[in-house]
Amino acid sequence: MEQGKLVRWHDDKGFGFIKPQHSDSQDVFIHISALKHMARKPVIGDVISYQITQQADGKSRACNANIVGVARRQTKPARRRHTPQRSPILRWLPMLLILALIVIGMDRALNTPEPEPQIPISQQFHNSADTSSNLPDFRCETGKQHCSQMRSCEEAMFYIKHCPNTKMDGDKDGIPCERQWCN
Repeated sequence: MEQGKLVRWHDDKGFGFIKPQHSDSQDVFIHISALKHMARKPVIGDVISYQITQQADGKSRACNANIVGVARRQTKPARRRHTPQRSPILRWLPMLLILALIVIGMDRALNTPEPEPQIPISQQFHNSADTSSNLPDFRCETGKQHCSQMRSCEEAMFYIKHCPNTKMDGDKDGIPCERQWCN
């Protein structure tokens, strides 16, 4: 390492020049970055300890410099971040909520009353004692074959039982017009 005295310093620009102890040498350029670990900025007259490097343009430059008699800046050891530990309840809370929802859903499914059996519409209007006197006042009209032409479920039931070529019981379960009238 070499030593010299700081003879010029431009604080606003962050550089200056060191006069080496050897009087026959040229002044050496120094940038503030070479002193970044020092506790204070340099002032004219400071004795600087440094190493010389050659720049691409052939000029000398000081690096790894210290201000003699000035302490280095204390670097604080990196603090470890403390991540708070979550309590076991908080870790398991999402799983417990999901489990509770499953249990509630299964309880509702198991305790839902079964619907009362319904008598199919075909049996509501036609039983074994069915006679024409029990039938509503409907008659087969030419061209009436589809649910969109019916006015009620009863009329559709009459047509499917008594009129030919109807197209109202697509699933052949005996209940016509399930989407429109007999649902």
